[in-house]
Amino acid sequence: MNAAYDHFSENLDKPFDFVKEALQLNPMPHDSQGHMLHLVLAVRNGMSSMGYPNTERQLLKKVKSLLASWMPLVITRNNLTGTIKDLLNSTFRKPARMAFEELCDKWLPCGFECNGYTCCNVRFAHVKGHQASNGKIFQKGPYQQSITDDQFEGWFNGIGAELKKMMEELLRAGSKKDNAWGKHLQRLERVYDDNSKLSHSENVSHGTCFCCINNVPEHVLPCGHILCTECVSALGDHKERDIMLVRYCPFRRHTHN
Repeated sequence: MNAAYDHFSENLDKPFDFVKEALQLNPMPHDSQGHMLHLVLAVRNGMSSMGYPNTERQLLKKVKSLLASWMPLVITRNNLTGTIKDLLNSTFRKPARMAFEELCDKWLPCGFECNGYTCCNVRFAHVKGHQASNGKIFQKGPYQQSITDDQFEGWFNGIGAELKKMMEELLRAGSKKDNAWGKHLQRLERVYDDNSKLSHSENVSHGTCFCCINNVPEHVLPCGHILCTECVSALGDHKERDIMLVRYCPFRRHTHN
């Protein structure tokens, strides 16, 4: 409530975002669902800053290959066994579904347009109707989302198809764990090369390691990106007992001396 008072003491015309404030006060848990959502939101912010049209519609496509390469990393690092279909359903479907629903409920604005106004309310806050960024309720009506719940199955099946292809490649290559890590780094490099602003040091997370999308980051590189202990160990060279030398950033290929 104090945050709302502070907000309106400075700006009476702009609506207060209770959902955003609640998420800041109560961070998402450090689990697969939270890590997936952190990645999706970071990619979304990067796409928006790069001026991508129809950002929400392209968002899931952008993160699909990253999640598909993250899954073999989880499978090999944790020595999970089973068919691709079983692993998808038992390990990844529930957190992916929950992350998808939270994205739609709390982060994607309505986007309804009328008479020069655009609705900025997310689904959980869409109780008064269509509201502009200046606080004006300009029309009654339900929330209209650009990414629908029905799209989840198609998106998740697409990830499954990429996962199957990658696991088959890893089996042919021999050492699954090392090759899963190498394939994932290659995809990271391609994604961040194609989307330069996603690799900027300001686009970082203190809750999710964007290298493996599976752990809490703890180690800050000179460029500003933050990696978890497991990724630092995989990327770096042991110099002393408690010292690792990481020669480059996996997001920007910056060499660190």
